[in-house]
Amino acid sequence: MLKFRLAAFYGVDEPENGKRRGDCAIRSTHDGECSMGPLIETFRARPDIGWIEITDLETNETRREYLR
Repeated sequence: MLKFRLAAFYGVDEPENGKRRGDCAIRSTHDGECSMGPLIETFRARPDIGWIEITDLETNETRREYLR
């Protein structure tokens, strides 16, 4: 079964809130691309998330999607 790691990264610098551009905000593992859909949509709606990375844990291939 395919396994993926989804990571969202801050695209803003707000040190007073503990957010620095490039820091990982959230990282999770999923058993298929379908289970990531709702979480990706949530990240797209957050103004503090700058990009997401999806890594295929079998091939170690990573793709990045810039949101802002």
